[in-house]
Amino acid sequence: MRKEETSKQNNKGKGKQYVQAGTLTSMAYKRVSSLRSKENVQSILSQNSSTLVAQTLQEEL
Repeated sequence: MRKEETSKQNNKGKGKQYVQAGTLTSMAYKRVSSLRSKENVQSILSQNSSTLVAQTLQEEL
């Protein structure tokens, strides 16, 4: 085998691992942010700021 071929073999499947790690991270981040936004709903409502409410709705969707 040539050098290029061996490096291709060694790197096979690494992309998938990175993608999986990325999706897990983003899922965890979304979960945390949704929990945070639920806690923040009360403070947002008390501030009565339409921009903050719109931001939260966008995050929830």
